[in-house]
Amino acid sequence: MTPEMLLETCGEVSVPVDIEKLLKQNGIIYSAMDFTPLEKETSEKMVGQILGAVILDKDDVCILYAKNSTTNRKRFTLAHELAHCCLDADNLSAGQPHVEFRIDEASGSGKERVANIFAGKLLIPKNKLEEMYDSLIAPLSDVLAKEFQVSVSVMEARLQYLGLPYYSRESVAPIHEA
Repeated sequence: MTPEMLLETCGEVSVPVDIEKLLKQNGIIYSAMDFTPLEKETSEKMVGQILGAVILDKDDVCILYAKNSTTNRKRFTLAHELAHCCLDADNLSAGQPHVEFRIDEASGSGKERVANIFAGKLLIPKNKLEEMYDSLIAPLSDVLAKEFQVSVSVMEARLQYLGLPYYSRESVAPIHEA
């Protein structure tokens, strides 16, 4: 399924996208998990904090997210792991149990980048973003990020992907009173 197809399963899409409702409607279980013991055990093989995981076994899907995640991080991790389920469905449905982890390191792999783009499309639907974007006098990335409940970096990546110019707090000169 594409992000757009998933959003259609929700009916009328509101902002912020209710990712938990979307998962439930599609029969996907999700839960918080403390990955600390696993991080310690695999520290030589994996570098970075584990943010989430997806476990696929036959027709069952379970998405795990780090229990200490912020709301924005949790939402993005759920969407990112859902992306793997959708994008890798053919490879993952061979009947073999599969576990995949999301690490906080800046992964340049094509597979992770595509999953991030998918998650951005899911959490920040183009039509909703354009509506809100057009209503602003000055499109500030942090204002848009707050509305969609995503991090500023996720919002800026989405705006860049769509070719929409924006202002960040760092690029806007402060107003000084005389």
